[in-house]
Amino acid sequence: MDQKSLQIRRSQWEQIVLEGNNASVSKKEWCRQNGISLKSFYYWQRKIRRTAAEALEESKSSAHLQVPARSSSSFVELPAPFPSQSDRGPALPQDLVPELMLQIGGCQIFVTGSIQERTLDTVMRVIRNA
Repeated sequence: MDQKSLQIRRSQWEQIVLEGNNASVSKKEWCRQNGISLKSFYYWQRKIRRTAAEALEESKSSAHLQVPARSSSSFVELPAPFPSQSDRGPALPQDLVPELMLQIGGCQIFVTGSIQERTLDTVMRVIRNA
């Protein structure tokens, strides 16, 4: 699998894992309701957590990546267009096409229009406290 396809697949699974973890039912029940293999859910959750832990360790050991604390938050628009359809491979279902991409260091978060407000709130809280 080429790198871009892997990135898109990973971002799709990051969304699935976030939604599954924020569900009000058990993971087993949520996966059943959403037609997702429980084994695949846990595989991707472990893979995503491992990558996040490695990135956190790397950022802690890199002094040049430390950002001084600010009293207020701000957003900066970065010229990071989404890959063209021909670069992405097969077309994604419309509800999985990213409408927003957040990039922090080496981490990219693709946000679709179908994201639940609660999930986005959780993601933003984690980013703020990272």
